[in-house]
Amino acid sequence: MLAYTLARPFIYLFFGLCICLTATNKLYNLIAVNDWAKIIIAIAIVAMLIASHVFKYNSLKLVLLGLVLFSTKQYLHLIQIHVADNSFDIIKLPNKTIEIETDHIINNFHNCIANLIINKKSVRCKLSLNDSSLNKPFLFGTKLICTLSIKRIESSGSRYFNTYSDYLLNNHIYYEGYIQNVNCIQFPKQFSLLNSAQTISNSIKYLIQKTCKNQEHANLLLSLLIGEKTELSKEIKQAFISTGTAHILAVSGLHLGLVYYVLSLACKPVRKLKLKNSKLLESALILFGIWTFAFITGLGTSIVRAAVMFSLIQFAACINRKTDAVNTLFACGFFMVAWNPCILSDIGFQLSFAAVLSIIWFNPFFKRIWIPNYKISFLLRDLISVSCAVQILITPLSLYYFQQFPLYFIFSNLIWIPLSSILMATGFLQGILFLFSYECALLIGTITETLMDYGMNALLHIQHAPHAVLSDLWINKMQLGLMLCSFAVLRFYFHNQQIDLLIKSLLLAVTSVITLYYIEFKNINSCDLILFKQKNTLQLEFRHGHHSYSSAPSSFLLTKYRSATKINRIDSTTTTEIIRLINQIQSKAQISLNHITKNCYLLSYNNDTLLLSTKQILKSEQACIAFYQECIHASINLQSNIPKIINIEK
Repeated sequence: MLAYTLARPFIYLFFGLCICLTATNKLYNLIAVNDWAKIIIAIAIVAMLIASHVFKYNSLKLVLLGLVLFSTKQYLHLIQIHVADNSFDIIKLPNKTIEIETDHIINNFHNCIANLIINKKSVRCKLSLNDSSLNKPFLFGTKLICTLSIKRIESSGSRYFNTYSDYLLNNHIYYEGYIQNVNCIQFPKQFSLLNSAQTISNSIKYLIQKTCKNQEHANLLLSLLIGEKTELSKEIKQAFISTGTAHILAVSGLHLGLVYYVLSLACKPVRKLKLKNSKLLESALILFGIWTFAFITGLGTSIVRAAVMFSLIQFAACINRKTDAVNTLFACGFFMVAWNPCILSDIGFQLSFAAVLSIIWFNPFFKRIWIPNYKISFLLRDLISVSCAVQILITPLSLYYFQQFPLYFIFSNLIWIPLSSILMATGFLQGILFLFSYECALLIGTITETLMDYGMNALLHIQHAPHAVLSDLWINKMQLGLMLCSFAVLRFYFHNQQIDLLIKSLLLAVTSVITLYYIEFKNINSCDLILFKQKNTLQLEFRHGHHSYSSAPSSFLLTKYRSATKINRIDSTTTTEIIRLINQIQSKAQISLNHITKNCYLLSYNNDTLLLSTKQILKSEQACIAFYQECIHASINLQSNIPKIINIEK
């Protein structure tokens, strides 16, 4: 194992960068509450720099210098990019200038990401606009002078609740709201790559929609070609998720691999040219095609990962160097995380990275299980082996984030992996033929739609088959880490055939299973009080083991939480009765709840007093709150419909 990693230096660089980022995030939070921490950290950085100068070992100098640089990069990123404003009140901004990044239209309803100056700092916002007169999407760089209302996006703080807000925050989108009216539109005058890419993307949408008779088919084809899933129905999305083929809809290595293959074939004549730099010209054309496709699809996390990886492979081919797939993958991850540290916590990046690593590690071993006698069987063997290999490292992440596992993923992938390649080819042909012959484009479009019908019917049959999806499979971070480590050690066992590695892998797997019993024991012997809002009214739910008492038992906000804690009984009661039950079951809790204003409550718990607000605090309420200000220890905002959990020790 040591020799394997020593030969691949980017593995060390990637994990070293990840450790630096994690440590810097912890220290940044410490600095925010402790002034002495700044002095201690400054002394530590100076000590590391001095040590790097004093030590004679150049490798150690480089390591220490790298730690300082990575940590400084992350600290600057947190200061410059992240927004520290904790006010969640609605802000109305008249005659404000915003600059559009992306925009999608559904029934004349604009959903756009824009940059806005707030407190002399540029921040990203998610804005909506309902204006039937503006029926075309705004391109990158378009400036709007408008009146808008926004509010700060609040983190869910838990994967039990709606995590879309966490997704937005991770993408540096800190405010959301709506545009009331547009006073002036300033179209971009200077050339921009993103602007040109969005223009091409919009043209592709127009061509596909014109050559497909069924709008749902057009939306599905657009998601396969350029990753445009905005108008794709929830039923189709769920069908792909439930059958383990969601990666088909996410433009990633599968799609870019096909583009890379086509570009390589198209550039074959360049190799035959007797030019001094023919190989360099070929590589430049292929890289241009790859990154053009990446820009057109919107530069999503998975497509950027694939584009960077193919770029490194092509660069190595250009200089006649052999490539190591694992080292190239970790190099790709290192550069992406170094550029944008927040990408490390992006689910798309984690799934894409794990999928490729799983294929590299396990696909060769699955191929050895069945050696076909006929050439046509090799394609079937390869599809099955790739489908099985990719699931090994993807499964722990899928269980952690989505709590489900598709049992029939092999059958759905056998259908849709080759079908998606055919649909991409026919979709591309539709667009080309539309420029020359509308009738021919319609004919190809009809063939494409027929293939999609057969594919979707097969997918729906698999989705509705008995036990197609194992759901409500909850694991925690410790179990996730143990499962990934177990599979990693198992890979080295397959490579070296050392029995001690197999034993270690099994021990890690058994430990992850044993922790399930610990979690169950912890759930039985714990109590939680959940605070949430429904119809602008404070609601409470008290979990006592697997039994809950709720003032809103039909609330969908707590569906995941109830599933994770395995609630088997929910009793409907009032908030007053819940407080009485808590004090009865846990006499040391000493909980009380007082309704002090229309939208504010005071919750007292173990000599701490919390201010709860279900709506924006009005000026008329501030005088009443000021009266209790001395005894209030903290405030909890419930305006964003994100529940809060208070653990009550039994």
